Amino acid sequence: MNLLFFLKMSHAKNFTPVDKVVEVLDKWYNQGIEVTFVSSRVNYKSFQKATVEWFENHGIKYTDIVFECNNKALYGKINHFDMIVDDTLKNCMDCE
Repeated sequence: MNLLFFLKMSHAKNFTPVDKVVEVLDKWYNQGIEVTFVSSRVNYKSFQKATVEWFENHGIKYTDIVFECNNKALYGKINHFDMIVDDTLKNCMDCE
């Protein structure tokens, strides 16, 4: 892990979610749809705690969080995900 990663993580608590995204996730969750966040972040307790606290502070509902996933497309396929939304084009293209 490099210093830039630690600097970015130290400011993550200042990030705010996109309102429409939170509304859609809330709607899905309330309809009984499983919402799983899959992250490539390392599985350190401090990152887990910071992530859970951030979700709680912003009212984001979820079913599960998975850390240290190096192949999100494969993980989604193995776990029968109906949809994967990601912030990188590569991960989205790998899901085809």
